[in-house]
Amino acid sequence: MKLTFCFLVVFFFQCKKDNSSIIDIELTQEQHQRAEGFHDKAIHEYGNNHIKEALINIDKAIEISHSKNSYSFKMILLFGKKDYKELLKTTNEALLYKENQYPESYQWNGLAYELNNQSKKAKIEYQKALTIWENRKDEQQNYPEILTQKPVLIAILRSKEEALKEFDFLIGKLYNEDESTLFEKEYRTTLEKYDGTGMSFFMNL
Repeated sequence: MKLTFCFLVVFFFQCKKDNSSIIDIELTQEQHQRAEGFHDKAIHEYGNNHIKEALINIDKAIEISHSKNSYSFKMILLFGKKDYKELLKTTNEALLYKENQYPESYQWNGLAYELNNQSKKAKIEYQKALTIWENRKDEQQNYPEILTQKPVLIAILRSKEEALKEFDFLIGKLYNEDESTLFEKEYRTTLEKYDGTGMSFFMNL
């Protein structure tokens, strides 16, 4: 899946609420290690194609840490199982936590709504993700993510033509000629083929 969102960084916090009702998490070292252990077990089970066991372990990790990394891995597992109702429950739950206030989390939430035939709610979540990308000032540090995600959101919410213009602008700004050739072949071609069906189009390639 060319444009599947992969999340590799783990953040851990211990639970408290801020004024916006977003839950903040802060873990002790012991909790951190336990959560990480369950997450590693989930990855191991997934590698052996034991999806049920992988989900059991990732749920244990989430129960402790509510981390972006663990929620994202569970989303990938549920998407692969085509358990879209549970995926929507998981994406909504993830967004209760401060750690998950990232564009990727809203993109997953939008996808989950889309897969549950709630296109209006999906577009609301996609717009939240796009707004975050448009307001970020760290393009250079996150150029692979912004290049592969921002134009996709523009294609879904606005038009394929506008998305291609944004892609060309970003690739000219962030890449040298050799690098841009590789990305143009893989990602621009995908954008050119977009058929208007939403995020599912990109996830199923």
